[in-house]
Amino acid sequence: MSIHSRPYGSEHDYECMQQLVAEIYALSGPLVYATPGDLDWWRFPHDDQGAITDARLWFDDHERLVAFAWPSRDQVDLFVHPEYAKLYDEMLVWSEDHRLRTGPHDHDALTLTARSFDEDTPRRAVLIERGYQQSDSFFCQRARRLDSPLPIPLAELPDGYILDHVHEEIIESRAAAQRDAFQSTKMTASRYRRLREAPTYRPELDLVIRDPDGEVAAFATVWFDAANRAGTFEPVGTRSTQQRRGLARALLNEGMHRLQALGALTALVVSAGGSEGANRLYDSCHLWIVGRDYAWEKRLRDGTN
Repeated sequence: MSIHSRPYGSEHDYECMQQLVAEIYALSGPLVYATPGDLDWWRFPHDDQGAITDARLWFDDHERLVAFAWPSRDQVDLFVHPEYAKLYDEMLVWSEDHRLRTGPHDHDALTLTARSFDEDTPRRAVLIERGYQQSDSFFCQRARRLDSPLPIPLAELPDGYILDHVHEEIIESRAAAQRDAFQSTKMTASRYRRLREAPTYRPELDLVIRDPDGEVAAFATVWFDAANRAGTFEPVGTRSTQQRRGLARALLNEGMHRLQALGALTALVVSAGGSEGANRLYDSCHLWIVGRDYAWEKRLRDGTN
């Protein structure tokens, strides 16, 4: 069977990319690098739509998408159907060349980062063969089965706090809450409105808790993959002045209740390996670690003076 590749070309390609990650989940989940909702989260809030036009896609001779590489500055995300793991080497060759062509000038040092679960033996083998080094940085992939009773989330809310979902009137507050929670200026109201145009976005799963003044105190966006009956929390956060009140835990439990009502079997969330507070939170919600996704780095070019 012949394989060919080409650059990203259309919204139809994006639909195929989402279908492929859903198919990978069906075969490999919950240990996956992304769900369809993750792709929407990566793409839609950005001014350049996540630079998805930089992606490259690999097809079989029936024009079925079997792999794609999505570069972003100094890293690349790789998605490969399990039957086509032989493509990893070709994909990394292309990714390294893309980084060299589009990166800083040739007097600057240049690296490329890819990721791999410990359990992903084919990917790890190719990364090692191509000279990548595993770093200490990792994310925890977490999952919880939803076929057992869940805590009642609203019982955890402090007096005067209410559960809501994102709607036009609170978009400014929702964006501000994210900036505060993550100490980042990236999320704006206009970007949030773009996010709400994503194919897998569901307003009723874009949850917030509002404080007695009506401001968003905490948030959790849930993305539902109906084909795999799985829901992903991305992102989850609490304003710095509202922490340690059980708000994020209440949102996680409410989100899992809503996923149960949709027929979901699994809830997923990713946490940074070094984030002690987040990891305690997810442990308390029985979102257990199912895998560790490590960053692997390769120096493509040494800097020159």
